[in-house]
Amino acid sequence: MKISNDLFTPIILTLLQLCYASSRKHSKLAESSLDIRINTSLKISEPEQPGLTVQIGKAGNALPNSTQFPSHDEEPVFQRPQGPLYSGSHISDPTLNEKAFRDLYKLRPKRQSVTDIALPVQYPPRPQRQLTSRYLKMRRSHLGSMNNPKSLAEDHLTGLIKTILVNEMYECELIIAVDGAFQGSRIVDILINVPVPKQVLQLLSPEDLANRIQWKSKNCQGTFLLISDPEPLIHFGNKYKFQWAYNAKVVIVGLNPQSLEMFFQTMKGKKTEHIIGVVVDYSGLNIRIFMNLLFWGKTAKQISRWLGNRFTNDVDLFPDKTSNLQGGVVRVVMFDWRPIMIIIKDSKGKVTGRYGRDVVVMNTLSKVFNFTLVYIDIDQDWGVLFPNGSFSGLVGYLGRDDGDVGIANLYPSALDDRHLFQDYSSPLTEDRVCFLARVDPPLPRWQNPSLPFQQDTWLALFLGFLLAGPVLYVLALASNAEGRENSRFTTLVESCLASVAIHFEHPLGILPNNQSTRIFTIFLLLYSIIITTGYKANLTAFLTVTREPKSIETAEELYKSGIPVKSFPWFRTALQYSANPVHRALAENYVIRYTFDEIKDEILAGQTITINSRKYLVPSSTLIRTRRGKPLLRFLKECLSSYSVGIGYAMNFPLKEKFNRVLSRMFESGLANKWFQQTNEFYWKLKKMEGLKNYGGDDWYVSTDGVIPLGMAHMQGIFIVYVIGFVISKFIFLVELCYPLCMTGRSRICMF
Repeated sequence: MKISNDLFTPIILTLLQLCYASSRKHSKLAESSLDIRINTSLKISEPEQPGLTVQIGKAGNALPNSTQFPSHDEEPVFQRPQGPLYSGSHISDPTLNEKAFRDLYKLRPKRQSVTDIALPVQYPPRPQRQLTSRYLKMRRSHLGSMNNPKSLAEDHLTGLIKTILVNEMYECELIIAVDGAFQGSRIVDILINVPVPKQVLQLLSPEDLANRIQWKSKNCQGTFLLISDPEPLIHFGNKYKFQWAYNAKVVIVGLNPQSLEMFFQTMKGKKTEHIIGVVVDYSGLNIRIFMNLLFWGKTAKQISRWLGNRFTNDVDLFPDKTSNLQGGVVRVVMFDWRPIMIIIKDSKGKVTGRYGRDVVVMNTLSKVFNFTLVYIDIDQDWGVLFPNGSFSGLVGYLGRDDGDVGIANLYPSALDDRHLFQDYSSPLTEDRVCFLARVDPPLPRWQNPSLPFQQDTWLALFLGFLLAGPVLYVLALASNAEGRENSRFTTLVESCLASVAIHFEHPLGILPNNQSTRIFTIFLLLYSIIITTGYKANLTAFLTVTREPKSIETAEELYKSGIPVKSFPWFRTALQYSANPVHRALAENYVIRYTFDEIKDEILAGQTITINSRKYLVPSSTLIRTRRGKPLLRFLKECLSSYSVGIGYAMNFPLKEKFNRVLSRMFESGLANKWFQQTNEFYWKLKKMEGLKNYGGDDWYVSTDGVIPLGMAHMQGIFIVYVIGFVISKFIFLVELCYPLCMTGRSRICMF
């Protein structure tokens, strides 16, 4: 007798329902026999907005409205979750007790799935039986249509979540965000019962992720996003750049591949290294794992499939994507800022070369991490803050994520809240902000004859010169009682002329006869020899060595001089916020200029002083010399401050940590300073090709044998003395000529 297969269909369905009911009964019995300690004294904090926050702590010591985490010495106490996501009447998975998770974490192997670990058996195993393909097809169709925690898709997903927890997030803090589609899900029960600190949130809007999660943590973090609606997640991904754990391992469950790819292209998705997406089809048998590629590509890549108890291949869910970028593109923002960075263009405006220390640094990093450099040339500098809160220039490019790295001799600074738009690397080198002024011209050389002695010395010599003649006359007159003294010393005029002759080392020819006069003359000769010898020796030094005038050397002297300071806007802000009151006073007389060439001539004329990076000013100031090579610019002895110099990153740049390691090695080895010197040499060659300007100057000829011939510049002072003496002698001549005529009345000049 032949029986139709259609007769067995209702019988099989009835048996399936009985088996399912039996399994539910065994689950409840197993739950009652489990040793689960529930802290009934702990309560779930109920925030004003709907959601769920789980607190873990010692029994009886829960802090109100705060999240408590167990210490390493005390065992965690598990509590049953309450709230709109869970009924709280049962635990969906009876195998998820405290001892089971502790055994999982103790036996955690490398890349081992949960199904390979012996779990405590909570109910007797079911008898094995041979299943036909038709029966399996009916069972899958039946279970796939049932909306309950024991569905086949949820069984597979729970195994995958267990594997990820054990192999990838061992002892990591967890962030769990769940939307309404996952209410009552056994996956959430698994995550809730993991004995680690965690935050659980029912997601109702994108603002919930931004305002109700504490993202910052110094420990290992894992993030589970159980979300079926992609819109809130994508909206959140493009906003709130500081509200996200960029270093965490992120697992997204519930989205399709297209939605995952859209999230991977958001601001957060492009800067998070470790993100995987779990895509489940309707039947629950096909669970695909997608991964973001970061710099490796823009699309979401399927890396494996989950078969319920294992992956289809030996896959690394969270590989290292920052050590080798596999030729990925890194965008570098720069501008021509000579001599630090030089961009060479041809007549058509096409870039033919880039030079500079920071350019060499980026080329070196590209070889170390295997990425492709794409330069973005801008016509602006670092940028300024606009009233609407946005930045222009290089800072604006990094703040808008239009570039990944910025090179421009950057100083770490929080002025105008720059640190909210860009990040800074570890120090690449050090620099100082200094004032640059002209070298003041030497004192006029006609003053050289008066320079060997100081003013008080000249005054003493003048008084001695005036007294020598009269004293000699008085001694000669007083000792001439017997008429034995030479008549040349008995008159005042002759005694003064003899004193002058002694001072100028001229022989007298006739000596005094009296002993007192002779003794005075001897000491007068000794005095004049010492004075004239010292004068002649010191005069030689002043004639051959240029005497520099006293110049401005400190900020206080600069402020008192009233000379304005001209430079970039950034340095005015630095002066305004300085703790030194003198620096703040200098900011009041500050004039903004954007290039060194604008103020170069004013500096040489002594009309202004500039302030800037010393390494920026050294190459330019070195080229400004006289025709004999004498520098015309100098640095003041007092500098503003010292800074570390590095490169700039876009906020949350994923390569920052590894870039900083290489930059630190460059700094310690001195490579950065070497590349800077090479840049200066190239800049000097470039300026020589363009033609250096001859600034002239009052140089004198220096012979190769070391002998300095004295010219008119050295001897002009004595000629001035000669002219003065000539004028005085002519005036006395006229007086002598007119005086006799006036006495006789024969000259009309005397009538006036």
